[in-house]
Amino acid sequence: MKKRGYLEIIVAFVLFLLVGIPFYVADVFAMEENARVKYVDFELLETGKFGKIIALSLDNADEYQEETVSFGKFLIAGGVISGSVLLVSSLNIPAFMLILAVVAAVSLSAANVNAAITGFRVRGDDDLYGYARGDASKGTQDNLTFSIGSASLAGDAQITGDQFKVIAGHGDYSSQYTQIFPTANVCDGGCAVTEAVADFCDKNIYTIRLYNDSGLYAGAYMSWSVICDYNAPTVAINSPSGGGLYDGNDNITFNYTITDTACNSLSCSGYCSGVDNWINISGGGSSTIVTISPSAPPDTAFSGDSTKCTYTGTTNVSANFFGHGSITARVIASDNFEHIGEDTVSFDVDLNAPQISSSFAEVILTDDSDVVIDSTDTQFFVPDKSLKLTFSVNITEERLNKSSVSVNLSDLDAALTTLVDLTCGATVNDVTTCSLLDQAFTLDV
Repeated sequence: MKKRGYLEIIVAFVLFLLVGIPFYVADVFAMEENARVKYVDFELLETGKFGKIIALSLDNADEYQEETVSFGKFLIAGGVISGSVLLVSSLNIPAFMLILAVVAAVSLSAANVNAAITGFRVRGDDDLYGYARGDASKGTQDNLTFSIGSASLAGDAQITGDQFKVIAGHGDYSSQYTQIFPTANVCDGGCAVTEAVADFCDKNIYTIRLYNDSGLYAGAYMSWSVICDYNAPTVAINSPSGGGLYDGNDNITFNYTITDTACNSLSCSGYCSGVDNWINISGGGSSTIVTISPSAPPDTAFSGDSTKCTYTGTTNVSANFFGHGSITARVIASDNFEHIGEDTVSFDVDLNAPQISSSFAEVILTDDSDVVIDSTDTQFFVPDKSLKLTFSVNITEERLNKSSVSVNLSDLDAALTTLVDLTCGATVNDVTTCSLLDQAFTLDV
C-alpha cells in the first residue's frame, strides 16, 4: 500500500506537468503571436479617455499579468489532474485510461476556445493608417478612427460592439479597457468608430480585446501603433552649390533631397507620413510647382521602411525664369500632412549685354613727325606710313569677363585678320576701362 501510494503521487505529478505545462506554454505563445509591436519609449503618455500608461517594452508588467492568468490555469489543470488521479486510484482504473480521458478533455477544451480578431487598425483623419496629424506644439490635431476587419468567437452567433474594449498600451489592465464600438453594432464582419482623444506625442500603442456575452475576456486581442507626425520634412539642395553666374542661355540644374521624419523620438525612427508629390521652386519674383514621384509612404506604422521617407530628385530651370540679378532660390517641399520644409541657394543671373558708355582713340605717326590724328577727324590722308594706335573704351557691366574684350581693326589694316585683345583695368561702380596701347598697323589707302 505504501509503495502504491508513492506511485500514485508520482503519476499525479507527471500528469500535472504533462497537462499544466502545455496550457502555460500555449498562452505564452498566443501572447507573443498577437504582439505586433515592441514599444521602447520610457515616458508617460496622456491618452485621454483611455487613461495614462508608461510605455515600456513587452517584457513589462502586462506580460506578468498574462502569465498570472496562465499560471492560474496551470494550477487549475494541476488540481483537476490530481483529483482525477486520486479518484481513479480509489476506483482501481488503469492509469492509461486516465491519460486517455485527460487527453480527450484537453482536446475538447481546446476545441471550445476559439476566438479571433483580424484587421484591427487605427488612423487619424487623413486616412493614413498608423499615423495622426500633429502640429508644432507636438500635439495631435486628429480624431482617431478604430476599426476591425472581422471577429469570431466559438458559440457566439453574433458579435456586437460591446464585446470589444480598447486600452492605450498593451497588457491585461482589465479595469482600464474601454468600450469604443456602439453596443448595437454587429461586428462579425467588421466595425469602425471615430473617437476624440487627448493629445499625445510621438508613438502610442492601442490594444483591442474580444469579450464573450458574459463580459469575460475571450482570449483574443490585437495591437496597433499610431505615430503622431508633427515634423516638417527637411530639404537639402545638393546643387547648384551657390555663388555661380548664369546667363540667359543656361539651364540651372537643381538636385535636392527631401527627408521626412514623423517625430523626434527614437520610437519614430524610420516612420513618416511620406513626402508629398510636389515641390515649389521660386526666386527672383517667380515661382513654379514641379510634380515629383516619391515612393508611397508606409501604409502602416509597422513597416518602418525609411527608404519610403526620403526622396532625391533633379529639376532643370532656365536662368531666364529667375530674371536678371542676384537670386536667392528656394526649394519647398511638403509631407502628406502639409508640414512645409525648405532650403535656399544664392547665385547671379546676368541677362544684360555689356554697355559701351564711352571710347577714345588716337593714331600717331611712327616717323617722329609728331603728327597726331584724332579719331574724330575723318579728313586726313597719310600714304605709305606705319602707324600706331592707342585705343580705350569704358564698359558698363557688373561682372565683366575681362579676358573677352577685344577690338576689330581689319577695316584699318587688312592684315589684322584676328581680333586684338584689350587690357582691362579695375572695375569701379560697374564701369571698367579697357585699352590698347601702341598697336602697330599700316593704313590701307
